Amino acid sequence: MSLNIREDDLRMAGEKIGFERGIRKGRRDGITAGSYQAKRETAKLMQRESCSVDFIQRMTGLSEAEIENL
Repeated sequence: MSLNIREDDLRMAGEKIGFERGIRKGRRDGITAGSYQAKRETAKLMQRESCSVDFIQRMTGLSEAEIENL
């Protein structure tokens, strides 16, 4: 019986570690996606103000193709 309790404790600890890693990865992915979306929105505003593609690239870090596809 003590072996089963030990296995359950290890399993629960492993699940907790996996859950925490998943949360951290989800946060990183969300921050990355949000940052990219903000760059796209900024580039759209810059296009409306007739900024050059070169300038938009330098300010946002987006590629020429990404800017042209907005």
